[in-house]
Amino acid sequence: MDLQTRHGKQGPNMSPIQYIVAAYRLRNKLAPQLFTLLALGAILTYHAMTSPQLSWLLD
Repeated sequence: MDLQTRHGKQGPNMSPIQYIVAAYRLRNKLAPQLFTLLALGAILTYHAMTSPQLSWLLD
């Protein structure tokens, strides 16, 4: 049973704090997705910083 069903909450009606609490409770299940997102962010940031075509972003 997930957090929304157990507490009778629907996704759009949850406050930002409830989203953070739910993510913290499900952190073991969310860890692979979060690490993938972090890795993609690092790769794209490195690419933007080192690509000659994207040098205008840093000027």
